[in-house]
Amino acid sequence: MSKNQYRTLIVLSLAIGLLSGVYDYIWPDPITDQVFDYVVEIEPEIEGTKLVAAGVLAVVAIIMVLVSLIGLLLFKSWARHVYAAGFVTTFAVYPFMGIMVYSGFSQVLYDISMLLSGVLLALMYYSPVALYYEQKI
Repeated sequence: MSKNQYRTLIVLSLAIGLLSGVYDYIWPDPITDQVFDYVVEIEPEIEGTKLVAAGVLAVVAIIMVLVSLIGLLLFKSWARHVYAAGFVTTFAVYPFMGIMVYSGFSQVLYDISMLLSGVLLALMYYSPVALYYEQKI
């Protein structure tokens, strides 16, 4: 796999992930909106130390992901380790998020993005792409 093909996968993963996050706002679905409104009514709000912990974890995860994506595109040796750690940190935020409601298509986009992230992780550690991070090629 060439460097440009790998970079394309990185950008594609990011673009699909962002699209999954904004899809329901751009193309709203009345049923999804009704279910989301119901969830907001019944779910307790996060407050106190849980809110602080979730906020800190979210900020750390966002910074790690952004820094690592830049490093991955530039094939910096530290970037793949930061990306893997950011991936784990992002999953630590999920328990604080509560019930989430997405449309089917938005969820499919999110799943594709996560699948591509897994492919990127596998490629950066267990394929010839790893050589791009270990030495200057």
